[in-house]
Amino acid sequence: MTAIVGGRVNTITRGVLEGGSVFIERRRIVGVEARAEAPSGAEVIDARGKVVMPGIIDPHTHVGIWGDGNGWAGLDFN
Repeated sequence: MTAIVGGRVNTITRGVLEGGSVFIERRRIVGVEARAEAPSGAEVIDARGKVVMPGIIDPHTHVGIWGDGNGWAGLDFN
């Protein structure tokens, strides 16, 4: 298990959890808590002073949407 602890956790359903924790197991979020304790044996990532947004993914890619040779009509990648 990986535990991201002590950060400002922005959730969708429970608002902002100051000093909260996000628990990840097998590449999936298994818990979001309003506490900073990690289970024994967990890999701990200290998020104090940082913002954690569980579930937010930004792959930011331009693959397949840049139409080279199409002039201005192909420049809609951002």
